[in-house]
Amino acid sequence: MSIEQIPYSYKDVAGLCKSNPMVFHMALAIVWAVGAEQIANDGVKFDSGNLLAGNLKKETEDIAVRLADTPLPIILAVIQRDMLPVENKDMLPPLPKKDEEFVCPVCGSEIYPEDDHTWECPGCGASGTNVYGEVFIRHDNVCDGDGDPV
Repeated sequence: MSIEQIPYSYKDVAGLCKSNPMVFHMALAIVWAVGAEQIANDGVKFDSGNLLAGNLKKETEDIAVRLADTPLPIILAVIQRDMLPVENKDMLPPLPKKDEEFVCPVCGSEIYPEDDHTWECPGCGASGTNVYGEVFIRHDNVCDGDGDPV
C-alpha cells in the first residue's frame, strides 16, 4: 500500500474538509461516482477540463484514493458533524453522549451496578447494563423510569 492509500482518520478528514472543502467535495464525489473498490483496483484519473489546475487535479485524485480506503463511518461522521451548513442549530443531529461508569446516562445521578453489571438509578428510576471489555465501555439496554428505551 502506498502512502497515498493510507486511510484517513476522523481528524484527517475533518481537517481536510475544513481546510480545502472544494477539493474534499470533489474527491468525495469521485469516490461515490466511481466506487471505492474500483479506485482500490485501478486508482483514479479524471478529466476535469479547465475546472481544476494541474496541481489541484492531482491533489483531488490523491485524496479520492485515500478516501476510497477510509472506513465509511469516519466519512459519515465528518459529514454529519463538520460539513453541515445549517443555520438553525436545532436542526443538527445530536452528538453521541459519552457514557461514564457509575453515572446515569439519563439524569447524571450516581449509579451502583450489581455483580451482573445491571443497575437502577436511584435518582430517576432508569435502568440498564454496563458493558465492559478490559475496562468500562458503555451503558446498554437503558430504559427510563417508566421502562421505555432511551
